[in-house]
Amino acid sequence: MTNEDKIYIAEIASFIFGDRINPNDVNQHVADITAAGFLFAVESSNSAAKIPKPLGSRPTVDWLLNLEVKLFWRSAARQALHDMARANAKIKFHSSYEAAKHAK
Repeated sequence: MTNEDKIYIAEIASFIFGDRINPNDVNQHVADITAAGFLFAVESSNSAAKIPKPLGSRPTVDWLLNLEVKLFWRSAARQALHDMARANAKIKFHSSYEAAKHAK
């Protein structure tokens, strides 16, 4: 992951989990949990048609870094992802996210 990728992932993590994670603390585990939480929030808010589906059964960092997903995040995600969808994603993934922040 580049520094730019880490900044982007930290922004999404902050949005979903209400946590001001330092981009330097974004590791592969944090990125994976953030991708899963983001997809869950998108699907919960009926915004899933606006972005491509991840390949396979789980969203990956590569999916999160996809240009179309980035464009959705930068243009409309904050408005489209309703508070309930974001809160549900936080509830579902928060403990995994906290554990991921401490993974090496």
